[in-house]
Amino acid sequence: MTLAQLQRRWQKKTGERMPDAIAALPLEKVLRAVELVESGATVVVPRARRVVEEEEVSSLQQWDKHGEFT
Repeated sequence: MTLAQLQRRWQKKTGERMPDAIAALPLEKVLRAVELVESGATVVVPRARRVVEEEEVSSLQQWDKHGEFT
């Protein structure tokens, strides 16, 4: 089964276009998502992980290092 066929099945069942995040998954996972939707289950759209940059040391962290709470 091709991705285009799976996308048509998705749209037929949900009335909406398949989310790009699901379409970008490996074909066997897309098939599983379509089967779940067709059975009435809810499929959660995966999101890209957000990289959190390390923040600078706050004034409270510096204050704690001075032994106030040790």
